[in-house]
Amino acid sequence: MAKVRARRETDTLYLDFFFQGKRCREQTSLVDSVGNRRRLQAVLDRLTKEIKAGTFDYAGYFPNSRNAAHFSSNPHAAAVGLPSASVLGIAPASIENAPLPRGLRKSGTASTRSSGSAPTGRPFRALSTSI
Repeated sequence: MAKVRARRETDTLYLDFFFQGKRCREQTSLVDSVGNRRRLQAVLDRLTKEIKAGTFDYAGYFPNSRNAAHFSSNPHAAAVGLPSASVLGIAPASIENAPLPRGLRKSGTASTRSSGSAPTGRPFRALSTSI
């Protein structure tokens, strides 16, 4: 059974499906939202139909995946990375739209932590590059 799932650590979506008897999990950089889940479900439905029809090309959907070389008929096809944005039907994310790591504010200050073990609320200082 193929599903769209979210990673708890990063709150990003990934595809979880079986191909040629192997479980495959392909990560995306899409944040977990209703619209992104709907978009990935459409891709997953198309992918599932192609698997059942025997026309699925793993490298066509996930050209930068480690699994692409494993499932490829070309023994020299090896690449590492995330699925391409063109397969998902989206524009590549820009750095301005990228989510901030947890614990950081947009203003550049560290957020308050409930544990109180680390200093909080201090602005980050740029490191001097001169020697």
